[in-house]
Amino acid sequence: MLESVGKLNYAIVLCDDINRMKAFYREFFPFPVVSETEASLALGAGHVLLALRKRERSYDGPRRRCRVAWCTASLSCVARRSRRVLPTAG
Repeated sequence: MLESVGKLNYAIVLCDDINRMKAFYREFFPFPVVSETEASLALGAGHVLLALRKRERSYDGPRRRCRVAWCTASLSCVARRSRRVLPTAG
């Protein structure tokens, strides 16, 4: 039986237009700003860090696709679940 994820530590949303997304998230989520750079914004959403990051790294994937990265204390259960739930490329 698979374990469920018990706690989410952070979530990262990759953005093409970081300034537009910063403005939207600041208005939509009035959480305190934890850190900000030209290419990122991190908001303290209780026990979870909600972060935006400009899509600029080679491994970020193609534009116009939604990519969300997240962290939990129990990555092994996520890996087991993703192998079972997500289809494999082929």
